[in-house]
Amino acid sequence: MNNRLISIYKKITSQNKSMHLLEMLGFDAVDKSTERSDIFTTEIKEKAYETEKIYIDNEKTLEEETNLIIETPKLDSTNYIADYKTNDTTNEFRPTNVTEQFKSIWINLEQRRKWVYPAIFISITIILSLYVVTSYLGNQKDVLVVTEEINILSEDLNTLYFTIDEIIAISSNPFFSKYDISNASADLQAIESRLIEYDNSYLTMNYNFEILSDYNSIQEIELNINNYMNLINKLDLVLTYRILNSEILLYNDLPTVEDNPNISQLTTSLSNVSAVSISNYEQLPSIPELDRHTKIIFQSIEVANELHGQYLAALRNKESNTANQLILSIGMNKEIVKRSYEKSLEDFNSQINILYDTIISLP
Repeated sequence: MNNRLISIYKKITSQNKSMHLLEMLGFDAVDKSTERSDIFTTEIKEKAYETEKIYIDNEKTLEEETNLIIETPKLDSTNYIADYKTNDTTNEFRPTNVTEQFKSIWINLEQRRKWVYPAIFISITIILSLYVVTSYLGNQKDVLVVTEEINILSEDLNTLYFTIDEIIAISSNPFFSKYDISNASADLQAIESRLIEYDNSYLTMNYNFEILSDYNSIQEIELNINNYMNLINKLDLVLTYRILNSEILLYNDLPTVEDNPNISQLTTSLSNVSAVSISNYEQLPSIPELDRHTKIIFQSIEVANELHGQYLAALRNKESNTANQLILSIGMNKEIVKRSYEKSLEDFNSQINILYDTIISLP
């Protein structure tokens, strides 16, 4: 092997084979001693990366690296489309949306809940407190008004209680006139209206039964009111009964044969007496103490109708004695009704006074 081939072989088998190959092919070889770092100088690096030097002071802590503001180079566009894309749109073409304000509020609600939620809670609490206080004051005012009204009613009823004694006397005494009975009925209606108002309101009161000596519970007050109402109702019924009874079998003086009466006119008069008697009888209220008298009235009306016919026939026939006897019979028939009536009123008086004595003053 010649020396040239040996030399080539050594170069190829050496450490940097690529350089020797290039050298063999006629290219300039790079010196090994030249370092790659020398290609880029420090000035080129600083210019390319625009870095700043950081000086470290051993006695002081490392200062924060200043942030560089890199300006974006402005592009000089020469066509309309590029200018349109790089420039902002004008405000007059920007759409407005009112809901954006609400949207921003709800987006920041999580941050604002520190004051929004407490404010809502405090507002609701204040509103509820005002409602409760207003309702309480209104209820207290209503209670005071009701209490004052009940006190006035109880005073009136306790005062009118003593007038009931006189009403009982008028209602159970047959010698009082129809005018007296009408006045007693009007007074009784005034007492009844006050008692109804008291009955509708007394349950709203708070009674102190330790102070009330006549009552031990609300049930005793209720029982007393019921007795009071029962007394008023019975007196009202008996007064109505007496007014209706005063129109039953009510006669004028009956003429005799010697008086030469007008038979036709007398017939009409007696027919009216029977009609009014039957009408009032049908309207009589049912009162246990006066039931016997009511039955007697019914029988007396039937008897009176028969006596009226016989009496008119005697007048037509000029039967003087028969007519006079029939006049006495008609009077006796009415007298029977009257006596029964007085006896029934006496029984009623005894019963109503027992009920009257059970009533005590209202609280």
